[in-house]
Amino acid sequence: MFSEKKKIAIIGMSELGHKHFSELRRSDFFELVGIYDEKSNENFGKVELYRDLEELFDKAKPQAVVITSSQKNHKNLILKASKYVQNILIDAPLALNLEESREIRYSLANNDTNLAIFYKNRFNATINSLLREFSKGDQIYTMNFINGKNSENSCDIMQNLLLKELDLARILCGSEISSFSSKTVTAPNSKEIIALSALGKSKNDILLTFVCSNVYPTLRHTIQISTSSGVYIADLLNFTLHKIAPSGNINLKVDNEDYCCRNGHKEFAEFCSGGMLKRLASIDESIKIREILQ
Repeated sequence: MFSEKKKIAIIGMSELGHKHFSELRRSDFFELVGIYDEKSNENFGKVELYRDLEELFDKAKPQAVVITSSQKNHKNLILKASKYVQNILIDAPLALNLEESREIRYSLANNDTNLAIFYKNRFNATINSLLREFSKGDQIYTMNFINGKNSENSCDIMQNLLLKELDLARILCGSEISSFSSKTVTAPNSKEIIALSALGKSKNDILLTFVCSNVYPTLRHTIQISTSSGVYIADLLNFTLHKIAPSGNINLKVDNEDYCCRNGHKEFAEFCSGGMLKRLASIDESIKIREILQ
C-alpha cells in the first residue's frame, strides 16, 4: 500500500469517467479532490463539481488528473493540465489523429510532464486469463477480433474501436504488426462508416482479422484464437474464456468482476511515484498504433 495518497481530479465525466469516479472515491492510492465537467448537473457527494478548469486547479490543487472527456478535447485539456500537474492519465485513444498525438508528445517533453494512456482492455480479466494460457508456450496461428455495438457518431467510433483492437493484438501477439489493410462499409445514401473489416499480420507471423460494426443489435466483443493446443474463445464483455481442444471443451477460470480501473489506478499511482509503465501505455506506444493506420 502507498504511504501517502496523491490528490487527483477527474476532467470530463464520460461513461468511463463514471467508472473512474466509482473507484477513485474509495481508492487506496489517490484522494479524489474534484471533478471538472462543463455540462454535468450530477451530485458527486463530498467531491466538488467545477465548471471552470482553472478554478479546479486553483481550489482543489490536484497533483494528478484523469482525463475522460470527449476525444476531440484531449489535446487542449492535456496541454492545459500540464501547466498545473506533472502526472496525467488519459483514456485511449490519445488524440483525434497522428498529427495531434505528435504535437502532444513534443509539448509534454518540453514541459517534463508524465502522461500514461489507459487502454481499458489491457486490464480486462479475460485478457489476463488468456495471457496466462499463452505463457504455457503454445504456438499461435490466427486471431479473429469481433467488436460490435449499436451507436451514433459511427465514423469516430469505428476508428476508435479499431485502434483499441490493434493495441490488443500487439499485446496478445507480443509483437508489432508488420502488415495491415482495411475496407469499410458506409450507410445507404451516406458517407458515414458503419462497419469495417481489416487484415493484418504480426512480425512473429500471426494472422490477424478484425471486424468492427456500428450496427450490431447488441454489444459484442470477442476474440477467437487458433493455437497448437486448441481454439480459445474469449468474451471480453461477459468475462468468459473457453477452449476447444481435442479432448473436449474446457471452461477456463476468469475473474467475473471488472477491476480494470482499479488496477489501472494502482499502476498510475506507481507511475506518479517514479515507477515504470507496465500495462498503461506510453505516448510512443499510442503513436505507434496510430501509424499502423496510415
